[in-house]
Amino acid sequence: MRESLDRIVSQFDSQTESIRRQLALIDYLGRGGAPLEGLAISKTQAKNMSVIAKGMATFISSDMKVVIQNGSVIIVSAFFEEAVRSLVRDSLMVVSRKHKRFNDLSVSIQKSQINAFGARFSEMKSASDLFQVEYITHIENMLACARNAEGYALLSPDIANNKNNLRSGELTEMCSRIGLKGIWEKISARKELQDHFGQYNPKFVMSEATNRLNLFIDTRNELIHFNPVAATYGRAWVESEMEFLRTVVACAAAVMDEHFVE
Repeated sequence: MRESLDRIVSQFDSQTESIRRQLALIDYLGRGGAPLEGLAISKTQAKNMSVIAKGMATFISSDMKVVIQNGSVIIVSAFFEEAVRSLVRDSLMVVSRKHKRFNDLSVSIQKSQINAFGARFSEMKSASDLFQVEYITHIENMLACARNAEGYALLSPDIANNKNNLRSGELTEMCSRIGLKGIWEKISARKELQDHFGQYNPKFVMSEATNRLNLFIDTRNELIHFNPVAATYGRAWVESEMEFLRTVVACAAAVMDEHFVE
């Protein structure tokens, strides 16, 4: 299980690293090529890029830099949400392989599956929809669960879906659907997150981490719904938030692995 979760963590790391490099490049071009920071390139590449950058500097306006920097907040938020959803989906996939019969699952997951069935059927526009292949498949799956037969299929995408922005409370609720209680207490007890804050009191770390995630999501919402140029957060802030979110994803993966291996 840990291998599949590690792949998700690695993908999120790669995505945020791509954004970090993009921000470094835009900053570099906007300054006409000097000094060079944040880009791991050779001296020859740096020399060639310096020539390009001097010509590009006039095209990289301050407003353009702000839009790109702030736009990256929205992209990182989307990457973060998908990373967490993927962790939950993969955890459910492993659990369903381990427990061949529905009644062997935790009560929390059983309830989430039933709620997911209800949500799917509530989308029907008329009784005739029951004869569509999609709903026939759901009925057969529902019967497999009710009969405690092998061959049931968890509606993992539905169970792992967040209905709202992934603030700290939404993450708590999402994890509770799969029987993982106290996700923030467990994440905050991990050394990686404590090292990130330089604090080793779990309660303090939990307060800092949940407040920081909520502030990040609030910032994302502000940028989507209001003038993205009016609010300037800058490259350093974006990079700092990405590092925080990378730590949260890595810790969440470790907690889920420990929870479902038990």
